[in-house]
Amino acid sequence: MEINHLNLLSVNKIDNFSDLLPLKDQWNQVLQNSDSDNPFLTFEWLSSWWNNFGDNGKLFVLLVKEEDRVIAIAPLMIVKMGVFKVLQFIGTGRSDYLDFIVAEKRQESLQSIFKYIYDSKKYWDIIYFRDILSNSPNLNFIKTAINDSKMAFGEIIGTIAPYMPINVNWENYLASKSSKFRNNMRRIEKKLEGAGDFKIACQNSITPEHVEAMHNIEEHSWKTEAGSARLGDPIARKFFTEALEKFSSNNWLELWFLLLNQEPIAYSINFAYNNKIYNYNVAYKTEYRNLYPGKALTVRTLENAFNRDMKEYDFLRGDEDYKSDWASDKRDLYYIAVYRKSLYSIIAFMLTIKLRWMLKEYDFAHKLNLFRVKFTMKFNRLKG
Repeated sequence: MEINHLNLLSVNKIDNFSDLLPLKDQWNQVLQNSDSDNPFLTFEWLSSWWNNFGDNGKLFVLLVKEEDRVIAIAPLMIVKMGVFKVLQFIGTGRSDYLDFIVAEKRQESLQSIFKYIYDSKKYWDIIYFRDILSNSPNLNFIKTAINDSKMAFGEIIGTIAPYMPINVNWENYLASKSSKFRNNMRRIEKKLEGAGDFKIACQNSITPEHVEAMHNIEEHSWKTEAGSARLGDPIARKFFTEALEKFSSNNWLELWFLLLNQEPIAYSINFAYNNKIYNYNVAYKTEYRNLYPGKALTVRTLENAFNRDMKEYDFLRGDEDYKSDWASDKRDLYYIAVYRKSLYSIIAFMLTIKLRWMLKEYDFAHKLNLFRVKFTMKFNRLKG
C-alpha cells in the first residue's frame, strides 16, 4: 500500500479486491456524506460489477484520509485499450453516473488524488472519465486539479440524462398536461384491457425466474436487434442477479412486470434510492408494440413515484425519444480525457479518444442503428 501526503491528507492505494471488502460500510458512509451519492457509486453496485467484469482490469482505488478517517474515494481501475493503459472509473459502461466520492475538503482531496495519479504515471498512458453529471460540484475542481498536476485534458458532453422533478401530486401533474396526452394514456389502458387479462405488478426482490423472464422479454425486443440489450450474455445476467439481490436487501429495488394473460411481456427495473426513482431499464416484446406496454409501465411507475412523494424521477443517460414525453429537465454528462504532456501520452489520447470524439463514432453509430430499427419496425407494421 503506497502513501502520499498533501496538506496533511494521506492517499492510500488499494489494488487488491480482498482489501476492499472490509471497507463496505465506510465506503457507503462517505458516499452518503458526499454530493455524488447515487446507486451506481454504492459499494453494492461497484463490487458486483468488479466480481463479474473486473477480470480484464486492475484496481486502482484511492482513499483520501485525514488522520484515520476516509474523507474521499477515487473508485478507479486500469484497463487496456488496444496497446494503451487507461485509467478509468470502475463500472464504466454499465453505470449511468460515475464520479469521485468526496465527503470533505473537496479541493484538497482532489488535488491529493491527482497528485498521486500523476506520481503513478508509470501505470497509465491516458485517463478517461465518463458519465460525470454536469451539476457535480467536483467537475470544476477536477479540471483545476488536473492542471495543477501538470497534465492536460479534453472534454465533451457525451450524452444527456433527462429527469422529472416531482413537486406536485399526480392529479395536478396530469391536469398540467394536454388533453391529447391524457387521452393517449387512457387509450393505452383500453388497448391492454381489450387484448386480454393484463396485470402490472411490482416486486421488491429478485429471483432467477425474474432474471430469466427479463432475458426472454429483452431477447424478443427491439433492443436485441439494436445491439443495446443489457441481459444479452450470461456474465451480464450474473452481474444483474448479484447487484439486484444486494439492492433488494437494502430496499432499493423495484422490479415491475406487465403480464398479459399471465405472460410477462414487459419489464422495468427501477432503483428507489435517496427519495428518487432511477429508471434503469425498460423492455417489451416487439410483437406487442401496438399495445404500448413500455408506456403503460412508465405511467404506472411514475404514478407510484408521485403517490409516494418521491422528489425526482430520473430517466438516466440517453436521449431516447420516449423520455421527452415525460421529462421536463435534463442534465449533461461529461466525458473527460486526461493525458501527460509527453509524446506517447498525447498519441494515446489522439488515437484512442480524440479521434472518436472528432468522428462522433459512438453517437453517429447509435443513432444510425436506432433509425434502422425504427424503420424496420414501421416497415413490418405496414406489411402486416
